[in-house]
Amino acid sequence: MAQRFRFPLEKLLKMKKQLQRQAEIALTVRRAELDAALVQIEQLKEKQMASSMELQQSLARGEIKFLQPAQRYLERLQDDINSAFARAEQARSALNDAICQRNQRAKEVETLEELRARRFAEFRKEQNRRSQDDLNERTVQRQAWLKKQTGETVHG
Repeated sequence: MAQRFRFPLEKLLKMKKQLQRQAEIALTVRRAELDAALVQIEQLKEKQMASSMELQQSLARGEIKFLQPAQRYLERLQDDINSAFARAEQARSALNDAICQRNQRAKEVETLEELRARRFAEFRKEQNRRSQDDLNERTVQRQAWLKKQTGETVHG
């Protein structure tokens, strides 16, 4: 009777694969957060550049009544840029953590899959050995039967 292969850690492997998928999703989210933070920095820098150029043009025309509000606006933009850089750095750190987490999960899954493959190879080897033993036994029995049928006796 042929036995079926059972890997005792199959449930654990399934759970680890699910955790790996979750880590991959988290990695995708962290990457998107970093990308959004970097886009925000670029947008703020463009605003800062445009506002600075506009202020310079106004000053060149002798329009100084908006000087203080424009300088305050540029200072706020700089503060926003600094905050965006801090958020980007946090996002980069979270991304690195997510990469480590995903790599750890992948390694755990790989280890369990390698163990399952080794156990399956051992199982197949044992199945083949049993099958060969069975064939050997049948061959001996058949040879004994043939000798009996031909009238030969086994002398021992």
